[in-house]
Amino acid sequence: MSLDETNQNGLPIEDLAGFFNVNTGSIPLYVPDEINLILAEANLRKSSPNIAAATAALNEVLTDTDDPFGINADIAPYSGVASTDALLTEIYKNRRAELFLSGLSLEDSRRFGRPEPSGQSMIYTEERNRNFYPYPDTERNSNPNTPADPSI
Repeated sequence: MSLDETNQNGLPIEDLAGFFNVNTGSIPLYVPDEINLILAEANLRKSSPNIAAATAALNEVLTDTDDPFGINADIAPYSGVASTDALLTEIYKNRRAELFLSGLSLEDSRRFGRPEPSGQSMIYTEERNRNFYPYPDTERNSNPNTPADPSI
């Protein structure tokens, strides 16, 4: 549904409701194809990447037609380059689509090594327009895997 307004790029602004269209509706804890995307990524990030298993898991997402929440890509299987980098890029793109408005995109952006924002304002072509804030000391002191704080 369009709100009869446009954004700074001249594109129509839509009323995004997702799963939040009524205040008494249920909200899924996860969408089923998220598991397939996790499996695909895990198969690529292990010490000996399994490209065939990753491609098969990715294709489960791409060709899905029976998602219980109606999040169906229903497109052709992956036919791009069968390399770890190319498949990780495709998995990232599909995580962005499959998990839209779920709050996971900043963490995915960091994990997949996507470009950081330039720091300049009003650049609407950047993939990401904000960075992570410093992690709290309680997190840093209890988790040795906490990444370094970003420069702000």
